[in-house]
Amino acid sequence: MVNRVYEENLLDNIRKYEQGAIFGTGMSYHHYSFEFRYELGNGISSYSALGSFAHRFQFLLAYTF
Repeated sequence: MVNRVYEENLLDNIRKYEQGAIFGTGMSYHHYSFEFRYELGNGISSYSALGSFAHRFQFLLAYTF
């Protein structure tokens, strides 16, 4: 059995940075606080057919002493 390995770059043109926007809201009550964030980014690939757009949700819960 013969195994062949080919080494090539998977993506020739990737971005060095990702552009995006973050939207958020929060509230606090006594020592507790809650925050919700939504991030929308264009991804690291410049190929439109690849579809590497980023949609992130973050939920933060905090307590202060």
